[in-house]
Amino acid sequence: MGCLLAARLAELDPIVAELTADRLAAAQILAPVRPLEFFHPLLGAAVQEDIAPGAHRMAHRRAAELLDREGEVSLPRIAAHLLACGPAGDPWVVQVLRAAAREAVASGAPESAARYLERGLQETPPPAVRAELLLELGEAQLQAGLPDATQRMREALELSTDPRRRAEMSMVLGRARYCTGDWAGAREAVRDGLAELPDEDDDLAHELQG
Repeated sequence: MGCLLAARLAELDPIVAELTADRLAAAQILAPVRPLEFFHPLLGAAVQEDIAPGAHRMAHRRAAELLDREGEVSLPRIAAHLLACGPAGDPWVVQVLRAAAREAVASGAPESAARYLERGLQETPPPAVRAELLLELGEAQLQAGLPDATQRMREALELSTDPRRRAEMSMVLGRARYCTGDWAGAREAVRDGLAELPDEDDDLAHELQG
């Protein structure tokens, strides 16, 4: 952790934080390096164990907020803190985790994306947002070869109320079922999607028919 971030977390003046870090290094509690790290891993483990669970989660949340304000910090670094903090029904947390999940999928790490999205669901977002999270989770799980991918997609469909979006989700579900060898289920999903569209000349309808 950088000394400036540690200072903000501890609500200390940056100069005071730097001098304090030097004193802790002289006492062989911290290593004499930047970013900050403990002199020995056992010391770090002891400090972690001494922090109450609630305070630990709050510190991670605060760290995520501070890192996000810096604007140049990687999403995985921010998301790592959000994975360690407790849910609070915060739309910002969901937004960050979804962005981190998209980046993880694009970089070939769907397992990480699935973890981010599962954590986002713990924030109990409204039904429309929850539906999108479930769909994205299902797609990430499918790419990662994890179980229950199509189940998450079905849950997304059940929550969605917009007919066109339901048709789009049905197409995603149909492709997922096809990829898993469930051809009958794929055909059913596509037919359900077509039923959501009143206009047979709609481009989406043509894609579903294809």
